[in-house]
Amino acid sequence: MKSILDLSWEDIDLLPKDKTILFMTVAPVEEHGIHLPVGVDIQLGEYWQKKAIENLCDEYPDYHFLSLPFFSLAAGSMNGFPGCIYIEPKLLRKVMFEVFKNIHSWGIKYLVVIASHVAPFHYMALERGLII
Repeated sequence: MKSILDLSWEDIDLLPKDKTILFMTVAPVEEHGIHLPVGVDIQLGEYWQKKAIENLCDEYPDYHFLSLPFFSLAAGSMNGFPGCIYIEPKLLRKVMFEVFKNIHSWGIKYLVVIASHVAPFHYMALERGLII
């Protein structure tokens, strides 16, 4: 697995687009009670992403697996707690639409979005953002 941050734009351009899979985690910074850190959704998403890529690398050694840095954005988060970052579902959809549109323009055909936040508005905004 490589982070896209470690590649030049030429490296990205030269990737075999039919054998490149890009992963991204979209999750909030939010409270989960006094016993868990505010980054638990991001930490879970990054763990799931890492495990998925490890499993896929073993099964598809001729593919390129890339990861984007996590997006600490979410709709439907808890408000009123210190450390929480929340945006409206409509804004999340617009931001994700622009991100997905950019990724599509690179020629990347396969994108895996890990939405490690259990909120219907979050999932709906991400799904609607995929409509390119």
